[in-house]
Amino acid sequence: MIKIALEKSLEASKIIACRLLLVETTLNMKSYYLEKVNMGFEWFRDRKNNSILFIDLKRYEENL
Repeated sequence: MIKIALEKSLEASKIIACRLLLVETTLNMKSYYLEKVNMGFEWFRDRKNNSILFIDLKRYEENL
C-alpha cells in the first residue's frame, strides 16, 4: 500500500509541486519497512502508539 501511495504521490508531485508524503501506520509496519525496505524516510511516533512516516518525495525519486 505504501508503494502504491508513493507511485501516485510522485505522479501528483509533478502537477502540484508537492514534495512530502505522510503515512500513518502501525509500529509493526514501520519496523518492517525500516528493516526490509530502504525508502529514505523518517518516522515519528504519536500518542496512540502509531507511527507517522515522513517521506521526502524528491529524495525518494532521486534514489530510484
